[in-house]
Amino acid sequence: MPANRSSIFGAGGERDSLLAPPRWLRDLGTSSWLFVGIALVTVATVWLLSLTQTIVMPVLAACVIAAVASPVVAWMTRHRVNRGLAAVLVLLGFVVLGVGVVVMVTGGILSQTDELRRQLGSGVDELAKGLQNLGVSSTEAQSAKQTVDGAVSDAVPAMLNGVVQGIGALSSVVFFLSLTALSLVFLLKDGPSIRRWGERHTALPVPVAHAITGRMLQSLRGYFVGVTAVAAFNGIVVGLGALVIGVPLAGTMAIVNSTVTGLTARKR
Repeated sequence: MPANRSSIFGAGGERDSLLAPPRWLRDLGTSSWLFVGIALVTVATVWLLSLTQTIVMPVLAACVIAAVASPVVAWMTRHRVNRGLAAVLVLLGFVVLGVGVVVMVTGGILSQTDELRRQLGSGVDELAKGLQNLGVSSTEAQSAKQTVDGAVSDAVPAMLNGVVQGIGALSSVVFFLSLTALSLVFLLKDGPSIRRWGERHTALPVPVAHAITGRMLQSLRGYFVGVTAVAAFNGIVVGLGALVIGVPLAGTMAIVNSTVTGLTARKR
């Protein structure tokens, strides 16, 4: 009887080979499980980043700034400046630049407040004269003028109040900027050590990993240099155009245009 069974079902190896799934099915199952694992890791990573975005986003911003500004620190280090001191000096340079932009923009707007009032008042007078020339009675024209005068008088304080409220709403940015500055100092100071540690843990030969990270940093720097050049060019064109046609706040318009262009390009 065992001999008959063996003759019917075949030897153990033959039976296993008959019941084994085909190779394409095994490959498909392996690929499916790999896909499921990658999807789960991606979802978990996104979920974790969303929970820790208060900390993660400043660190990411500091990484980008450090990648772009690291050549400056390296240049200062070659000229016998302590790397920690060089990192602090670069950070102070960014702070001075940001404060300067804010002061120039707000100062330009505040310095032209009286001129804006005068120009708006002149426009209201021209509007009243135009209404009278169209046949509107002087009483109605005067009433319209008073209405527009009231709106104009409230416009500038409302604008300034909106700016103040906006600054108050942005008070939470202080934490973001503080954490970004702290992370930036450490990344600028210890960037080469962090890079070498990462290259040793990429499962690639160290020279290959070093070449890959070098190309990544080079591409990132080139992108931001190009964006900065485009933003500066746009600001110069807008500022010169405003000066030629006599538009007030030419410098403020140039700075705002450059800043908006740079931020829009970086978001893309």
